[in-house]
Amino acid sequence: MVIKGTNTNTFSMTFANLHKNSSAAMTSGKLLTRRFDTLELSSFFKNFSNETENKSCVAEIKKMLSKTESSDSAELMAKGITGYAYMQLSLGAEAARTEANIFKFNYYSEEKSYYQGLLNEADGNVAASVSRQMPAHDGYEYVCNENEPVDREKALQALANVQSRIDNLINETKNGSNKVDMQTYNKCAASFASAFGIDYSSVALSENDYNKLFGKMEVTEENYIQMCIEKKESLDKCYDNLEECLSKSIDRIRSEPNGEERVKAINTAFPKAYGNSLEDIMKLIEELQMTEETE
Repeated sequence: MVIKGTNTNTFSMTFANLHKNSSAAMTSGKLLTRRFDTLELSSFFKNFSNETENKSCVAEIKKMLSKTESSDSAELMAKGITGYAYMQLSLGAEAARTEANIFKFNYYSEEKSYYQGLLNEADGNVAASVSRQMPAHDGYEYVCNENEPVDREKALQALANVQSRIDNLINETKNGSNKVDMQTYNKCAASFASAFGIDYSSVALSENDYNKLFGKMEVTEENYIQMCIEKKESLDKCYDNLEECLSKSIDRIRSEPNGEERVKAINTAFPKAYGNSLEDIMKLIEELQMTEETE
């Protein structure tokens, strides 16, 4: 299932557009980071291993597939579809959170530099003249207007507060997302591989893979951006591989007897598996006008 016009890089393009306009970055950027800070996988995915709680949802998906699949095949395909949805949303949401963290870190760093520049000016540092040239957003805790004397105490407090936000962001990243369980992810990978005739090893995660994508990161203030960029690249690669595996499998199914009808039924069943998580993402895409035409 490919969400039209959307992949992990769609979120990157949105952030690039936000940075073109500082006021847009202030408003939309904060909205974006809040939305992804709170985005959770649906309860259906969280309880993927609980067959009793999943029975109703799986039954609905199986019903959608029943016109083209036998009972056993429909059950296998239902689990494969939900497994794929869990993996895709896990990767996509983590990539979006990582992109949001890059945005927040850059924003906080710019704010920190502004306050430091004001303090340099207050202390008579000859290099301080650049502080007045730095853009100050309305959202900054302390803004010193042109020709006003710097209130050193306010600048110091604002600097301490933004440093605290930077430290919290770093410590949060060091602890990992704790939103994706490796055992559940690989169970989903096994279901997907079995249903769609894919090599399990091509979609499952080793412990090293899992840690690179979802685990703790050894980050400092100096290497934070580079580490997040590397993580985002790994998530993109895994996400793209997952979509490629599904696309090849769908092409194979389509070429088989009754293939077009089976593919139609599969595509109809996919949205049910995504649950509220897909609705959250699609609402966000609509809210920020993230389309294929986004520049």
